[in-house]
Amino acid sequence: MSVKKYTKKIQTKKFRINLQGRSLEQTVTEKEEAIRFLNERLNKDSSNNSKPPSTDGYKKKTKRKITNRSLSKILAGKLVDSQ
Repeated sequence: MSVKKYTKKIQTKKFRINLQGRSLEQTVTEKEEAIRFLNERLNKDSSNNSKPPSTDGYKKKTKRKITNRSLSKILAGKLVDSQ
């Protein structure tokens, strides 16, 4: 194979790789935009859109903060239960 043909073949492969790279970059960008859009929809609830609160769905109840006083009551109860 001559040097010219070999060079031409390499240039053709580089061109194809560049096209594929651009296509992949575009696909990644589109997927990132879709993820961003879906995350925005997921984070909406009645406080930041026009839907009524009944459509918020199931939410876990927030756990109460355990204070030193309540902790001592819990521990005292366990000590009584274990005896």
